[in-house]
Amino acid sequence: SYVRALKEAGFPPVALELESQAIARAALGAVSGSEGVIIVDMGRNRTSIAVSAAGSVLYTVTVPVGGRALEQEIAAALGVGAEETMSIKKEQGLARDAHEGKLYAALLPLADTLAAELVRTIAYYEDHIAHIHGGSRGIARVLLSGGDANLPGLDTYLASRIRVPVSLIDPFHGMENATPYPIPEIPKNESLAFAAAIGLARCS
Repeated sequence: SYVRALKEAGFPPVALELESQAIARAALGAVSGSEGVIIVDMGRNRTSIAVSAAGSVLYTVTVPVGGRALEQEIAAALGVGAEETMSIKKEQGLARDAHEGKLYAALLPLADTLAAELVRTIAYYEDHIAHIHGGSRGIARVLLSGGDANLPGLDTYLASRIRVPVSLIDPFHGMENATPYPIPEIPKNESLAFAAAIGLARCS
């Protein structure tokens, strides 16, 4: 269906690539070492988890947790409208004491769902696919991308649950001298939503 749409729009397709591979390229740049890395891409309706090692995406899984679900839980727990819900999500996130603990309690089940899937993914990598493409035996770090990865406190909470360092990606890392075009002036937290597009631009 994608190829047909491109052709009908007058753009002959030259190559197709998995979204997870493009995001991994944006997250890791030209790194091709053997360390196992998990890239978590948090979108509106779902979260994609991809395991990368030695320059290849080895395994992917999708979790039905995204920004929309976070907003629904906030609105239901606090009884606030859409605009205030967005503000609370962006500014307070997993703050334990906010709104008498109601906010944390509302978002915790979703964060736990994501953490549990990361634990399963790490175990699967270590037990079954760590040897593929010369990958290291364990997961060295977890990188968060996507517009809703900016949820305050999510990185530290996940790190405490899975016992692996967790941080936000920098999609423009290493691009300063790799392209003749200027890097757009965009805040880092906003650039996370464009990781796939940035990764595709880096393929050349």
